Amino acid sequence: MLEWESVSDAVEGDLYRELYEGLPGPIPDLGREGSRPTPVGVVAAREAGKLMGWAEVYASETKGGAAVLQWLLIERERRRISSGFNTEHPGSPAEIELLSALASQAADRAREAGCTTLRWWPAEPGFAEGVAASLGAEQVVDAEGWRSYRLHL
Repeated sequence: MLEWESVSDAVEGDLYRELYEGLPGPIPDLGREGSRPTPVGVVAAREAGKLMGWAEVYASETKGGAAVLQWLLIERERRRISSGFNTEHPGSPAEIELLSALASQAADRAREAGCTTLRWWPAEPGFAEGVAASLGAEQVVDAEGWRSYRLHL
């Protein structure tokens, strides 16, 4: 059973420390860069105390109450860090289910922050599409042909 925790800006670095725990090489500098925006919400998922992943919501620079969703699944990210490259295989049903639950929790945080839409872009095969199908988001194609997904909050 998944357990949820809202993560404050002050302890967000703890998530990264957990991610890198036991991996070869040093933990990168976790200080917030001056140009990196502060998220309006961060939610982490744990199962039996083990960190499974987290999602961050950022207020968009565009007007209209839009927010941007970013996520990280621990096992997939640990494989990427260890191997040095992104995985190419599509998200598994279990990963899509976990990510959809994270996105739903993140949507709640965005709504609480006054956002009216939540957007995300595909990065790895199947994830963005699976979340969109699970949450009932619509596909958006911009003038240049780039695809994204939008969930009305």
